[in-house]
Amino acid sequence: MQISGGDSTTVKPQIDIVLVTDYSRSMKDPVYGICGSTSFRKGIKGWWCKDCGQYYKGESRPKSCTQYRKDKYLGTRQKIAQDAQVALVKSLVDKGINARIGVVQFGGLSEETLALTAILNEDGKTNTDNVKAIKDAINADKMDGLDSNICTNGGPYTSAGTNIEAGLIQGNKTLYPKRDSGSANQKFMILLSDGQPNVYNEDGSASSWEGEEAADEAESRATA
Repeated sequence: MQISGGDSTTVKPQIDIVLVTDYSRSMKDPVYGICGSTSFRKGIKGWWCKDCGQYYKGESRPKSCTQYRKDKYLGTRQKIAQDAQVALVKSLVDKGINARIGVVQFGGLSEETLALTAILNEDGKTNTDNVKAIKDAINADKMDGLDSNICTNGGPYTSAGTNIEAGLIQGNKTLYPKRDSGSANQKFMILLSDGQPNVYNEDGSASSWEGEEAADEAESRATA
């Protein structure tokens, strides 16, 4: 949106995006690439990958080897998620998209890392300081206190965990801040996580073996 008056043009943000990212302990686990080889040797009852030695039982020759290889380290789950978010910000900047970005972390609890921050100045030029602040928030270490919740329902966890419900609640608060002049903007929330929720309630006070139970509990409160 451009608002013109006299010789000046004021550019207002039109899109708000909140990045809600899982910072539970498993997000530090490594991610490996697959072998991907298409070279196979026929065995008695299957096929051997010529590159990594993985065996595939059956008469049909595999199209490619899907075995994960530790020599193809791609980074931690957290780092891959962060890189994807930084790439999104870069794309918005490169295309001159009029957007504000907010950043939220969650573990057993959830916290806002960065409130909605515009990537463009009112003159339509990139605000480099804001873009740096957004990227720094995306790449930030885990915030203190995210795992300070106490589960009291007798479930499998006593604290910490993956509390997607808390992340979404905080994400919504960041997306719709009080007394916000950009309330008419298009709103988007992007959730990045490596698994099912195992802790629920905004205060992280309950845990479950089943992600479906945690999701159902969260849905029942959201739709009450």
